[in-house]
Amino acid sequence: MTPHRSFEFRRAVDGAVYRFERRGSEGGPHDYLRSDGAVCVIFQEGIGWFARDAETGETTGIPWCVPADQQNRDHPPVGDWVSKKGEKAYVYELALVLSTE
Repeated sequence: MTPHRSFEFRRAVDGAVYRFERRGSEGGPHDYLRSDGAVCVIFQEGIGWFARDAETGETTGIPWCVPADQQNRDHPPVGDWVSKKGEKAYVYELALVLSTE
């Protein structure tokens, strides 16, 4: 399966939308970087997909209801994700952005 090129985290509480683009090579590990470079979403065997601060490496988000052993390694699971950074916590909807190519 070909990984999706991009997805969005959509925060319902205030309408914020964060776009992520795939990086990495075909056949290699796939990860996604937020458009401002501050956050990446990566896959790690045994852990699954998670978000982390690109500068500090701190884990900042995880899928809410999809266990690691049920995740597709080609792209992060759609649906609810939870995030925490400092004292702030949010729920986001991860939505895949379909390519028109």
